[in-house]
Amino acid sequence: MKQMMQRFMAESMKQFSLPRYDSLPDMGLYLEQTAKYISDYLAPVLAQPVTGSMISNYVKKGVIPPPQKKQYRADQIIYLIFIAITKNVLP
Repeated sequence: MKQMMQRFMAESMKQFSLPRYDSLPDMGLYLEQTAKYISDYLAPVLAQPVTGSMISNYVKKGVIPPPQKKQYRADQIIYLIFIAITKNVLP
């Protein structure tokens, strides 16, 4: 069972690719929409989903720029994707 799960994960990792910047939504997503978008997109490579509270904490600590009119745009989304991926690799 464990080997089968590892093969499935390896296969989904092979098929995974990061989004192109110009394909990111730039219409503005609210906090929970942003968390869902990133979590859904990165599901094959993330152990834990990105949550709204995680995003809020990154904004509070100045890790990413604050949303404009409560909406996150492509620049913030790409920062969050980078953070989510590196968080799984770096302690």
